[in-house]
Amino acid sequence: MSGRRYLAFFPDDAAAYDRWREALIASVCGLPRMQVRLENSACLLFAERPVVTLGETGAIVGDLFHRGTSRPTIDLPPPDINAIQRSRGAHLIDQFWGSYVAILAGLGSVDVLRAPIGDLACYRLGGAGGTFIASDIDLLTRFAGYRPSIDWTAVADALITRELRQPRTCLSGIIEVGGGERLSIGDADATAMWSPWRYVPDRQSALDPGEAAETLRRTICLSVAARVSPHAHSVLLLSGGLDSSIIAAALARWQCAATGLTMVTRDLSGDERSYASATATHLSLPLHEIYRDLGAVDVTRSRAAGLPYPSERSFTQATSAAAEALAAATGASAILHGGGGDNVFASVQSAAPVTDLIRRGHIGPRLWRTTASIATLAHATHAAVIGQAITRLARRGPAYRWQPSCELLSDDGNARADEAVRHPWLDSPPGALPGSATHIANILRAIGIVQSPDARAPLPSIAVLMAQPIVEACLAIPSWYWVDRGHNRAVGRHAFADMLPNAIAWRRSKGAPDSFTVDLYEANRDLLRDFVLEGRLAASGLIDRDAVARELARRGPTRDRQYGRILQFADVEAWLQSWL
Repeated sequence: MSGRRYLAFFPDDAAAYDRWREALIASVCGLPRMQVRLENSACLLFAERPVVTLGETGAIVGDLFHRGTSRPTIDLPPPDINAIQRSRGAHLIDQFWGSYVAILAGLGSVDVLRAPIGDLACYRLGGAGGTFIASDIDLLTRFAGYRPSIDWTAVADALITRELRQPRTCLSGIIEVGGGERLSIGDADATAMWSPWRYVPDRQSALDPGEAAETLRRTICLSVAARVSPHAHSVLLLSGGLDSSIIAAALARWQCAATGLTMVTRDLSGDERSYASATATHLSLPLHEIYRDLGAVDVTRSRAAGLPYPSERSFTQATSAAAEALAAATGASAILHGGGGDNVFASVQSAAPVTDLIRRGHIGPRLWRTTASIATLAHATHAAVIGQAITRLARRGPAYRWQPSCELLSDDGNARADEAVRHPWLDSPPGALPGSATHIANILRAIGIVQSPDARAPLPSIAVLMAQPIVEACLAIPSWYWVDRGHNRAVGRHAFADMLPNAIAWRRSKGAPDSFTVDLYEANRDLLRDFVLEGRLAASGLIDRDAVARELARRGPTRDRQYGRILQFADVEAWLQSWL
């Protein structure tokens, strides 16, 4: 087990504390490795592994790293403890990072702070006698008296914006404290303590492109080393693309033991073996090549069972099964992947960087170079890129417009399309640039994909590029630095060009498992018809049942993208049935 589970109880008063304390200690401590880690009149904390203590009034659960170090922080000196308590967590965010949840009960308030970009979940349940927070719903069900039921409004939101995570989960009564938020016990809403906009430069970056690349390289190498430091050996999902190859290079830089795994599809578009092998050979990384197996996927089973969101996709079951088998064979204790890398490295093909340059008054060679790069990426003319940039400059503000996904939903399912796409990070401050807004929206999209994996999982699955120092370093880089000579993610490419084969650092193509998901859909078409059309999701009235039936009745090769939408409906249905 990964040892990430925790449960904390915050009583309303002394009577509630007395009423709950003995029963909780007797029952929770019956679980393997769960022990009382903090006990006072304001909080009773149980966790699987030792915590970083903040005296007698606070504790930090999870992985904590001091900025600039590559090893976990296991204790804190009194000045840091005092600064964390006095600032109600601001000092922790400024001087440390990691995957943690902190409990602060020192100076008149009782606060829970979740790490920015941290993937250790923090679910809140209020009830008679007090408030519980926990790493997973199972602990709340077993020890806090929670009885799961579906929040259909939140399910509709998840269908409209699967990649935009909201505090309101799809289980009634369960609220998620987001990354960088501080919840004061007794308050209805959490307070944002960290915002990506804080790290976007007001005007022009003080770094030139070369300095930006060097800073990013140093930050990534140190952050990757820190995230994997608790693990003697890891499995790296090495696709052969830029993001996972950068992780492999960082692991090699710090001599972190790992074994690579690349997944192969029958179609050449998903066969990345030559690229993965090039990286592995260059870095002396052992590599295993495994074909994606349709037999390893059950579309009626949810990998998100036990989670408060239908956040997992069925086709990933094949990769998970292969990675877990390889981990068992090699003695690995973690699975690493590059999820969110495109988003963090500002991979865009829009004219937003050109708009940014125009708004900053950079009319000259830099503008034309950036225009040429985007034209190459988007397969467009220079005139089209300039035209789009000027149109955006004239007609739209800098704010990013998140487009809802309304395909195959009913009118009831689409009723909250406007509400579902709202998030504080999408509200641009005065003077913001469109490129920065797009970058932040894409980071938000990545967080929705990789945030809060199952704390009960035997092996942690770590999106190592989704780390606070890496995200902050990338946000500080102007949008136009990220495109260069017809390449996206250019700062990342420059940062690791001398550590990777040239064919990897500067490749333009990108593989995808699309053919596998098409095969999965076609192999399960008849099963999907009954599973989706006769299930709880269809009965809820959120999907357009007739339109889905027409899509499933089509014969011949699968050519449009609706198959992915129907597989998403199956994922949601499997998740719903897991809570029956």
